[in-house]
Amino acid sequence: MAGKIFINYRRGDDPGFTTALYMRLEDEFGAGNLFMDVEGGIKPGEDFVEVLRAQVAQSDVLLAVIGPRWAELLASQTAGSHDFVVIEIQAALEQGKRVIPVLVGGAKFPAANILPEPVRAFARKNAVGLRPDRFKADCLGLANALREAFAAIKAEHAARTEAERRAAEGARKQREAEEQARAEEMERAAAGLTPEEIRKADELANLTFIKDSTEPDEFRDHLARFVGGTTERYAYKKLEALIWGNPATRGSIEALRKFIEEFPKGDNVAQARAGLAALEKAAEDARRAGERTRAETNAWAAVAASTRTADFEAFLNQWPDGAHAKDAKARIEELHGGRITRRGVLKGLGIAVASGGVWYSAVTCGEFIWRQLYDRSARTLAGHTSSVYAVAFSPDGLTLASGSRDNTVKLWEVASGREPRTLAGHADWVRSVAFSPDDR
Repeated sequence: MAGKIFINYRRGDDPGFTTALYMRLEDEFGAGNLFMDVEGGIKPGEDFVEVLRAQVAQSDVLLAVIGPRWAELLASQTAGSHDFVVIEIQAALEQGKRVIPVLVGGAKFPAANILPEPVRAFARKNAVGLRPDRFKADCLGLANALREAFAAIKAEHAARTEAERRAAEGARKQREAEEQARAEEMERAAAGLTPEEIRKADELANLTFIKDSTEPDEFRDHLARFVGGTTERYAYKKLEALIWGNPATRGSIEALRKFIEEFPKGDNVAQARAGLAALEKAAEDARRAGERTRAETNAWAAVAASTRTADFEAFLNQWPDGAHAKDAKARIEELHGGRITRRGVLKGLGIAVASGGVWYSAVTCGEFIWRQLYDRSARTLAGHTSSVYAVAFSPDGLTLASGSRDNTVKLWEVASGREPRTLAGHADWVRSVAFSPDDR
């Protein structure tokens, strides 16, 4: 349902715009939701200030139409004792209505210093303009703004109503609780019990009610209500047993610390301290193992591309049982020439040829033979210690990245074949590599 709109305007201040605006809003919201020209409806003897305030109170939004002569007519009207325009705007501001200044006929918003004191806040309201050449479009924009305002007002009203309902409900429950407390007090007084006897009776009744509960908070509440009571020791032990019986308490360092803090003299505190010590030791061992693994990985990354046997022997001395010990031994064997490979045979033997029954021995370098037979590459980039799964060129073609089963990524200068950097730290094989589009 549309909200109510009160149109505030000054006679003699370009009424043609006001009438046109009324007609547009009537099409959008219906005549029953518009109020205008209240002055003519005031009956003889009525308090016109109260009539105007009551009319404004029925609306949700006040549109203050400001034409070219608005400020001039305001100055002449305020010389008298009352001004209908000012009374209506003041009423809307005091009642918390949405007030929207509407500038027509090229009017400018009046300066705050010419406004009467009761409506000075009007100068802070954001205005909308209705231009002659875009009057229809501007009216449509104003109508959309009004719909948004009505939706917000409706939501505020619903929230206010709900808050009032909750407050009333809370007050009702409070009254009922107070009445119940007074009734109980009267019953106890009639039975001739002392305050201490009443307290003990309440304590025992509460414990009877919760003794079979499995909710720790109920026993915490009991202990908080009856500090130093006769049932305190029982409730304390019950609470400790419930918390210790929860597997989550014994499986967490933080939970065990909280348990020991809450039950420093409890029946299970010794087990809790032992469990805490075991968990803390396991956490420390895991931390040290992680640091050792990272240190070994970094050490291997530093020597993996080396061609010096001493580097790998030093690595084995430091990490004899490490994850890369087998790789280090293989590199040492390779550097010592322990492996017999087809490439090694070709490099060592060279080639012999026969022509016309005469054998000629050629001492051509075996590496040259290898390349002629098998290797058509322009350059060999050596450094990984295991299979290479992925390569990628940088966008400018100057750098190559390679990912390997040795858990590293290596960067290569394509022109020189130099390896400027090794990126180590992966916990598994590197199966894919890529450069960012900006080459960074």
